[in-house]
Amino acid sequence: MKTQTQKMLDDFIDENPSVNQKLYEEVSREVDFAIRLKLARLERKIDQKSLSAMSGIKQSEISKIENGLISPTLKTLERYLTALGLTLDFKPTNTKHL
Repeated sequence: MKTQTQKMLDDFIDENPSVNQKLYEEVSREVDFAIRLKLARLERKIDQKSLSAMSGIKQSEISKIENGLISPTLKTLERYLTALGLTLDFKPTNTKHL
């Protein structure tokens, strides 16, 4: 499921093939993360207004986060996830790091 933001990004890349691939991948990850946050909320059948009341995050900010328009701070992300009964965990990847 692509958000309007992700569709706009894809259209921009199609029209501007010289855009740096690394930048595209970074933005794509951010959009993917926003989609995952929204899906987590929807799976729990919680609307944005209820999540706002549960987390103390303004509904307008939740909307912007879920649409990939802003990146949440770690504190905001923790409040969002805690309200949904989730935690932020780190998993190893198969990539090598410096």
